[in-house]
Amino acid sequence: MAALFGIIGLFVIPETSAARILQLRAKELCYETKIWALHAKADKNRITFHTIRTIYFIRPFVMLVHEPILALVTAYMSYLYGILYLMFEAYPISFHEDRGWSLGVAALPFCSFLIGVGMGGGMMACSTATNFKRAFIKHGEAIPEERLPPMIVGAIILPIALFWLAWTSMPSVIRVPQVIASAFLGMSCLVTFWQGVNYIIDCYGLYANSAIAANTFIRSIFGAVFPLFARKMYYGLGVQ
Repeated sequence: MAALFGIIGLFVIPETSAARILQLRAKELCYETKIWALHAKADKNRITFHTIRTIYFIRPFVMLVHEPILALVTAYMSYLYGILYLMFEAYPISFHEDRGWSLGVAALPFCSFLIGVGMGGGMMACSTATNFKRAFIKHGEAIPEERLPPMIVGAIILPIALFWLAWTSMPSVIRVPQVIASAFLGMSCLVTFWQGVNYIIDCYGLYANSAIAANTFIRSIFGAVFPLFARKMYYGLGVQ
């Protein structure tokens, strides 16, 4: 799905990098004016192995160590990412093994999770179109802190949804409350995660790629490791 939307975005989303836009504009002016000496500042940058090593392999980790905001947001998002991947193990155990549903039917509660994701997307869209847009027009630039209110709401809903999901997971409890909890879990995961990504991008601007690279690297480790102990944990402690 990511690959599909990535390909669509390649043709639909306009270029937003200021340096690249200036490069394209300088190239157009060269052909229009026949003054071939025209160039953008980015044209002077030579791509070497040292540049690639510094920008793409070293700088993300240097930023992670020296930027407290990046380190803290990455730590929280990594934990959230691990929790998300734990759910892929918790749902089959709760609905298939504990409640006795077939594997096909036990996957249906994920639909509730997807509904919550849609709710979270609508919440972010409303926030961006109102508070964030007003602040952008007022200050003439993106204000990272305007990304935080929805993220805070999502961070509050997340533990409530997790407690709700676990509290109603006993087979003796009707399935409806647990399925509803899944929707709130999906909403909180999406809002908290993507607002965190947007916050990092708005904070670091030109260096956002390096910041996101560090964030992605760390949270991917959490996403890969958490499912490894998920079943052992749930079998030992129970889904509750």
